[in-house]
Amino acid sequence: MLGFAIVVATLSATSPAQPPPEASQSCFALNTTDPISICQTYVQTPGLLDADRARGLTRLGHLYVDKKDAADALTVLNEAIRLSPDNAEALFYRAFANSIAGNKDAAMADVSNAITLRPNAAPLYALRGMMYSMSNHYELAVADFNHGLSMDANSAIALCGRGEAERHLGQYDAAIADETQSLTLKPNEASCILERGNAYQAKGQFDLALADANAALKLKPDYPDALLARGATYRLMKRYDDALADHRALTAAPTLGFVGYLAMGEDYTAMARFDDAIAAYNSALTAKPGLAEAYFGMGEVAFRKKDYAGAIQPFTQAIRLKPDYTDAYGRRASSYGQSHDIEHALADLNTYVTMRPDDAWGYQARCWSRTLLGREYDQAITDCNKALTLKPDYYDAMDARGFLNLRMGHDQQAADDFSLRLKDQPNRATSLYGRGLAKRHLGDTAGGDADVAAARAVDPLIDTYYRFLAAGTPGK
Repeated sequence: MLGFAIVVATLSATSPAQPPPEASQSCFALNTTDPISICQTYVQTPGLLDADRARGLTRLGHLYVDKKDAADALTVLNEAIRLSPDNAEALFYRAFANSIAGNKDAAMADVSNAITLRPNAAPLYALRGMMYSMSNHYELAVADFNHGLSMDANSAIALCGRGEAERHLGQYDAAIADETQSLTLKPNEASCILERGNAYQAKGQFDLALADANAALKLKPDYPDALLARGATYRLMKRYDDALADHRALTAAPTLGFVGYLAMGEDYTAMARFDDAIAAYNSALTAKPGLAEAYFGMGEVAFRKKDYAGAIQPFTQAIRLKPDYTDAYGRRASSYGQSHDIEHALADLNTYVTMRPDDAWGYQARCWSRTLLGREYDQAITDCNKALTLKPDYYDAMDARGFLNLRMGHDQQAADDFSLRLKDQPNRATSLYGRGLAKRHLGDTAGGDADVAAARAVDPLIDTYYRFLAAGTPGK
């Protein structure tokens, strides 16, 4: 995520000039030594007008936000807004402070109110776009970044932020184009270089991802996000020793050691060194007790070992510690599904889709769950269609919709969906078998028999598997 401080600086640069009283010049100067103490003294000046005190408090809040001191920032900014309710700048900084404090709803309310007061301030839309991204509302984020860019087409911040949101939406080429354009405007912004690298990584262009991570580290040698991302790229390349070296280096960071242990746990899990992975996650918990991500990692280890019932407990603990842990709901849903507890899987998927409405996987998985439960077929179709709207080439969703149509007796639609799925994976046994059943029901016995035979050649157990899946198919 592009640094909030950059957005702060941009808004400050676009704020209308309001020369403060002479006594306040040092508080508002950009290069004053110990500005916090000077501003604290200024806002306590006897007889100071409310408007000037509010401006001083806003400046003080800005300084606290720069230090990530959310508590003191909120104290002074609350007072600034009490004295001057229409103070958009104070609302802007309070949004940052609330975000640092984890008060997502309050942060969003503040920035939205600031936009109401200053609808032509492009940086405000960049900030809200970032907040939408942090809440996994990537389509809303893109809309805000687009609005900001319509006012300032050369905003490196908005381009970089939009690129990140596009990456999460799976629009990798668009993301890379935006990050590249942003970097032509601001070539030494390490966070944007790294974000482009993340898009390359997601696209599978690992050499380019490494190049960007290295470039970011050259600009900021102590940049933990870049070290973390480079290690993750090495992991995807199966260069596990390099991945472990980067992530082990992070364990030495005074306040970020737990991040390194978490990443090492992921490395060991990818290597199927499951005992070492559990040891790394326990080290993360020692460094930071109550760390939800460590329990999530333990759940992943159990899942990888096909101990699906055993994965449910650590995922549940992760959710207990972090109730908005979207990925944990998704993985617990998968664990319930693999354990044939579809009711609980569906409940978790409902939560997942609410939290991550732009993720096609959640809709596809919920389509499958509703289909397997044999109810809510109309909602299941809506889910599969939504998944394909978000990701038109989502072959798993085509497969799910094909199976649903087969259950509903819509044989032509089922055959069409399975055919689309088979374009990507021609020898997929479940799709061949499903299409074969649909063809038989449509009267194409020879074609259906050929597909079923091809499916059996790929998977001799496909009849047993499909009888389980297709139980209750009307008229079949």
